[in-house]
Amino acid sequence: MISIIAAVIYGLFLIGSPAKQRQIKFDQQRISDLQTISSAVNFYQDRKKRLPEALDLLLFEDYYIPSLKDPATGIPYEYRIINDKQYELCANFDTASSEYSNESYPKPASEEKWNHGEGRRCFLRETYPLK
Repeated sequence: MISIIAAVIYGLFLIGSPAKQRQIKFDQQRISDLQTISSAVNFYQDRKKRLPEALDLLLFEDYYIPSLKDPATGIPYEYRIINDKQYELCANFDTASSEYSNESYPKPASEEKWNHGEGRRCFLRETYPLK
């Protein structure tokens, strides 16, 4: 009996509590959503020669976007145009990306970094030609 309890405690120590795993899963989904949104913004800019005024406009195009909202809170992700080629995407994270291994962390579609700390984090992105 003691060995079973010790194994359970050791397992929780290795992988974290179920609540922590849930937070990590939400953060992974947030990054995946932001990556998809970023790709759609880039395609939109390439096609229309301007950034979308709002993320909702992407839903009326031919892009696959699973969600424009945070998976835990349902609050829309933040989007802000900086100039004609740059924009920011923001989300609130429950954990820091350094808290879990790279094997379970979604790999970015490009060389862009998606590292984040706990709390609100904005990612500055720049569109690029798709030729």
